[in-house]
Amino acid sequence: MTTHLSNHHDADLISQCCQRIEKKLTFKNVLAKLRKAYRNWRTRRQLMTISETDMKDLGLTRSDVYHEIEKPFWK
Repeated sequence: MTTHLSNHHDADLISQCCQRIEKKLTFKNVLAKLRKAYRNWRTRRQLMTISETDMKDLGLTRSDVYHEIEKPFWK
């Protein structure tokens, strides 16, 4: 009997996990993640081209910029 309860509990956990994954993989969510990744990539490319004066105006150091552009595009 405990095996049956355990299997039922496991099946519930698996079902809950699948539902969460399905919610995360909706077209709208995937599209939003792609847009964010593209925005990150584009912004970081722009950061690579700014001058020392512009960095100073923005309150950034070369180290700040380097740290940001080294991040993966999906973060």
